[in-house]
Amino acid sequence: MQNPLIEQLCVIGSGLPYPVALVQLSEGASGIPKEQVTQSLQETCKTVSAQMESHATLGGILVVQEPWTVENDVLTPTLKIKRQVLDKRYSNKVAEMRNDQVQWEADL
Repeated sequence: MQNPLIEQLCVIGSGLPYPVALVQLSEGASGIPKEQVTQSLQETCKTVSAQMESHATLGGILVVQEPWTVENDVLTPTLKIKRQVLDKRYSNKVAEMRNDQVQWEADL
């Protein structure tokens, strides 16, 4: 996904009916109203999904609150995302989501 409001992104989907993108927002997103950020993420999701095969299209986006860092064990020392950590941390919240929407972790 290419969107200046996105700092980091990880797609999870093991055991889910559809893949979900976990999104950490960029610093630039902090000064933009939530509704505008949501709309921008929805448009990006639709654009990306239109280029994918039907089984690989994103079912939704979860905007996470906590930054992903080495200190909180989400990133490796070489700054690679630990997908299994994110999957475990957010699986319950992702299960609560409805298809094709942007959800904010703070709202769940």
